[in-house]
Amino acid sequence: MYTQEITRTHRTAFVIAIDQSSSMQESVVVNSRRMTKAEAVAAITNRLIDELVMRAQRDDGIRNYYDIAVIGYGNEKVYPLLGETLGFLPASIVAASVNVCVMIGAI
Repeated sequence: MYTQEITRTHRTAFVIAIDQSSSMQESVVVNSRRMTKAEAVAAITNRLIDELVMRAQRDDGIRNYYDIAVIGYGNEKVYPLLGETLGFLPASIVAASVNVCVMIGAI
């Protein structure tokens, strides 16, 4: 089994790929609440990002233990869902964004 401690020198990458097809507008029940699949995935993705940023928080600020990319795919295209361009953002940049919120919808 591979084991490597996550540090600023040995960072880890999180790639979250999210379906952007029309099926994401279908309704589901999550925690007794009806919502679209897109809304459910957006809420879960945002909680994951919040958790990663929280785990990178130290007394001296946000440490870049993680690089995060969130991409949407559908209709044979790939779209950035976190930031303006495809690619990774370090945890400190994600944390510095005001109200980071991945918006997910059908394309």
